[in-house]
Amino acid sequence: MLVSQGTAVDNAHTGSSLPLTGAYWQGSTGLDQTAFFDNVKVTVVGTVMGIPGVTITESAGATSVTEGGTTDSYMVVLKTQPASDVTITVDPDGQLDLGMGAGNPVMLIFNAGNWDDAQTITVTANDDAVVEGNHNGMIAHSAASTDAGYNGINIVGVTATITDNDTPPATNPTELFFSQYMEGSSFNKAIEIFNGTGASVDLSNYTLELYFNGSPTVSEMMTLSGTLANGEVFVLAHPSANATILGQADATNSSVINWNGNDAIVLKKNNNVVDVIGQVGLDPGTEWGSGDQSTANNTLRRKCPITAGDTNASDAFDPSIEWDGFAQDNTDDLGAHLLCISATPIVNIEATDASGSEAGRITPRLRSIAAMDLLRIL
Repeated sequence: MLVSQGTAVDNAHTGSSLPLTGAYWQGSTGLDQTAFFDNVKVTVVGTVMGIPGVTITESAGATSVTEGGTTDSYMVVLKTQPASDVTITVDPDGQLDLGMGAGNPVMLIFNAGNWDDAQTITVTANDDAVVEGNHNGMIAHSAASTDAGYNGINIVGVTATITDNDTPPATNPTELFFSQYMEGSSFNKAIEIFNGTGASVDLSNYTLELYFNGSPTVSEMMTLSGTLANGEVFVLAHPSANATILGQADATNSSVINWNGNDAIVLKKNNNVVDVIGQVGLDPGTEWGSGDQSTANNTLRRKCPITAGDTNASDAFDPSIEWDGFAQDNTDDLGAHLLCISATPIVNIEATDASGSEAGRITPRLRSIAAMDLLRIL
């Protein structure tokens, strides 16, 4: 409203904006003239700061990356000016790298001066050597501040679509390897060994060794026995394990099958390392890994594309790379192993009738995932 010089203006504004009261116009009201105000009183009516919040804006509305290839990014910004600094932790899973290494978080700090300046998160796929097919990575966000409006505020996560650059193996495994590990409650402990070599294997050439609490030398050892047919698994369990575990066990042992989450387990053939869980000579404290993908109080199953064991007993061990994690005492797939291959399927065929007894009708069990054959070895 333009009024003549010296005229009072009570131009109060409704809503959540700042009203002006008692303003005085100084100067001409003609076009292209300069206007000045004095005696301005600003009154805050209601809430003008808005509701605290964090806005995540993904480029093109989604986040897509490729192992060893394209990256993507998204923006993070506050909705309102905070009363004190706000630290946002951006925490990716092991499939993604935000610039600090795969699985490591980065911190964003917003304050009264930069709260409305969007900060960029660049997302890179972890270029591992695991054949996973196209899959997803997850990024979580959390906020910490002495501003109660922002401390612990809910922030949406980001799901990144990852294009895998690894090719399924063209051949079957050439050696035995661990396919399942159980570190359950009480004595519910077991280890599963898989044979996908294409031929039966004499187990008398193999030993299972246990290394307690970072010991560089073997603490307990047992020699295996029997013959493991192609496509079969060999399950070793503690003799005091529950009935479900013992029902799948091919052998029991109370000395070697008696680990905690910080003990390394090694499978050897003629004294050569075939596979290892953990890292010999290193005590990780409580466990290797974290959450369900750790060696303490969990069941671990080898990812189906893995076709060979870890033959270096002293290298770093990260269960998330080659193992899927499940809750403590989970026995759903104990006694079976899933193998993803692109070559001739390895499969045992059961002949059963409706009652489950042996019969002449055969029932092959085979499923497919994309271009790979997913085989359940029974």
